[in-house]
Amino acid sequence: THTHTHTHTHTTTTTTTTSNELGAGTGSTKQLVTPRTNSSGRELDEVLRSESTNPLDDPNFNPVDYINHYFPNEQSLQHIEQFSSTLKHNIKRLDEQILSAVRQQSGSGSGVRDDLKHARGAITELFAKMRDIKRKAELTEVMVDEICRDIKSLDTAKKHLTKTITTLRRLQMLVNAVDRLEQMVPARQYDLAAGLLGAVTMLVNNFDGYRDVPKIKELRERVGKIHHNLYEQILSDFEKFVAHSSGSKEALHHACVCLDAIGHNATNELTSWFLEIHSTIYKKIFHLDAEHSSLNNTERRFHWMRRQLKDYQDTYSDVFPAHWLLPQRLTEDFCSNTCALLGEVLKQDQKDNKLDPTVLVDALKNSINFEQEMVVRFTPRGARMIAHHINTQPGNDPSAALAEELKNLDMSNPDSVRRKWQLLKELKQLQDRPRDEASESSPHDVVYEPKFKGMIAAAFEPYLCLHTQVEERKLQDTMDRALREETWTCEGDPSGRIKPILQSCAKIFRHIKESLEQSAKFTNKEPLLALSQVFRTALASYGHSLGRQLPRSNAAQGRTGNWQLVLNENEEALVCYVLNTAEYCYEMAGSLKKRFTELIAQSLAERIDFSKTEDDFAKLTDRAIRLLILCAESRIEPSLAIMMRMPWATMSEVADLSAFVDNIETILKQTATYLRKMLNPVHFRSFCDKFVFSFIPWFLECVHNCKRISSNGATQLWLDTQQLKKHILQMPLSGVQPEVRTRVPESYINFVEKKFREAELILKVISQSATNEMVVTTFMDLAPKLIPGAGEAYLAAILQLKGLKPSEMTPLLATFRGKK
Repeated sequence: THTHTHTHTHTTTTTTTTSNELGAGTGSTKQLVTPRTNSSGRELDEVLRSESTNPLDDPNFNPVDYINHYFPNEQSLQHIEQFSSTLKHNIKRLDEQILSAVRQQSGSGSGVRDDLKHARGAITELFAKMRDIKRKAELTEVMVDEICRDIKSLDTAKKHLTKTITTLRRLQMLVNAVDRLEQMVPARQYDLAAGLLGAVTMLVNNFDGYRDVPKIKELRERVGKIHHNLYEQILSDFEKFVAHSSGSKEALHHACVCLDAIGHNATNELTSWFLEIHSTIYKKIFHLDAEHSSLNNTERRFHWMRRQLKDYQDTYSDVFPAHWLLPQRLTEDFCSNTCALLGEVLKQDQKDNKLDPTVLVDALKNSINFEQEMVVRFTPRGARMIAHHINTQPGNDPSAALAEELKNLDMSNPDSVRRKWQLLKELKQLQDRPRDEASESSPHDVVYEPKFKGMIAAAFEPYLCLHTQVEERKLQDTMDRALREETWTCEGDPSGRIKPILQSCAKIFRHIKESLEQSAKFTNKEPLLALSQVFRTALASYGHSLGRQLPRSNAAQGRTGNWQLVLNENEEALVCYVLNTAEYCYEMAGSLKKRFTELIAQSLAERIDFSKTEDDFAKLTDRAIRLLILCAESRIEPSLAIMMRMPWATMSEVADLSAFVDNIETILKQTATYLRKMLNPVHFRSFCDKFVFSFIPWFLECVHNCKRISSNGATQLWLDTQQLKKHILQMPLSGVQPEVRTRVPESYINFVEKKFREAELILKVISQSATNEMVVTTFMDLAPKLIPGAGEAYLAAILQLKGLKPSEMTPLLATFRGKK
């Protein structure tokens, strides 16, 4: 223990001394290296930062732990001398390395000091040069600012001088132009004044910022006075021209150009004066108490306007500029006045009970035709009124509007015949017009959108209820006449693609279509909504008339009493005709609703309702199908009666097929083939679906009504049932041509298979049961496969068909309940 402690103390002391010496050496090394270069310092830092596995390099080095690591027990102390020698050798080697480094660095110290001195001198010189450059830069900046200040001052002076010169020139031009205008206006030199007026207007606008300058103010007052005098003078010239046709058209045209140069106020005042002259004349001729103001003379108003437009073309077309659109404005003013005057006439006629619906409709037609005529007249034509790019856009072909109007003309009206030739002439002019003419443009080209449509017709709007009443009477007359002339027979399409409908239906809907299209030209408001109610009422009445043609049946209470319906060929065909006609009416009711929705105002579209009409015709269609089914069942009923009377209980052998099956197959094939030819595919499919839904339960009921069935009888009846099912499954294909590939719907097959399983279950159980006890076993084997869920009621029915008495059935049913 003493030896170990001594060794531990010695080693600790040695290690501490060595560490202190190494620390001192390292410090001195840093002092020597740093002034010379940074590379040695970086290398030392890298050495110190590097991860070392030597425990002596650990910052948290513990000498005691280190010694105890190497000498954990007394036996290890025998190597202490060797360990101590190794440490001493390492210390000596480290001292030699430190001494060598110190010597090397001390030798290079003088060179480092020289380099440092030289660097300091260079830095001092560099700072001196930088201060000199900065001083020169400041001087340069001051000089540049002075130069820019002088240049900016000269540039501003140049701008002001240029603006002053320009303003003085414009002022001189304005003064000269005003002086010349003051000489030209009294001399009526309108052609020369027109150009000057435009220049004066531009010059005056340039002096808007100098309104308070006395000279400018004076010039503006002189220009305003010239404008006023010029307008008054031109108005006086026009008054003389209109009253006495005195004056030159060319001079008046230049006068209009002068007004264009003055501004819109002047042109509007002159055109308003011109329009007022024509309006006064028109009102004087056609006022309420005038001779020609009645509705009967409505066409006279339009003749008068056509003459006015012709007079304008002959007299004023070379006077007024085309871009003033005076013919259009004259027509718009005429339409507005006509609407007001006709409104007064209509109001007075209604008050005096003189309003004739026929005259009202004729006047309205004439008004609409005139509006359309004006729309066509002023929309596609006028080489200077419609922009070229509008004419060349798709859908804006001028000839299209003319062709559409030509197509819709009523050739029974003499005015329409006259209009037809006018439209043909205009179409030819459009086709012959050179394309270069359409491409010409001017600064005054405008796109004119005519506003004539509905301007006059609006006066008739409150009184169109009379038109609705007239249309109602016409429709009723058409329907009565069609029903009187109806033969209740049809000629079908030879190809069979179009199913026959009654002629009365086609006549009624033809009248309805014409009435709707004609009424839609008159209005799209409440009267059109009232017309839809008229159509609904008429179609409901027609539906009742069709229903009365169907035969009555007594099958409402089931197949009891005299329920059969026997129809001959003509009567059965009539049922088919009524069915097809009802279906056509159903489809047309939907089309009517769609067409009304397109034509009527959007706010009223949701009030168009033909749903009840559609429901009525759908019910009529269903009723006709049920009558056809009843007719087919009535033909089959004798065959089923034969089946129920057959001796199934005493049948000794099984034949191929029973006679009643052949009869039923023949009836079904004939009926299905005939109905496929007469009905459309949807209704024929509906007939097949509803027939099997009604016939199969009836057939099962007849099977149950057979008094007693033996095993052989059940086998025979099962074969008959299978053959009958096979034919019913093929019934939808009856009448189909062999080359036509079609299939029976899967849903139809599944339905028929499901309905026949009950009969198959009953007949299989009876045919496969030799004894009464075997009935229960056979039933329990077959029922889950054919009719899952079949219970005691099915078994009781089978036992009853075998002819068992209730006392005989009871133990068998108990056995079934026990096994179940």
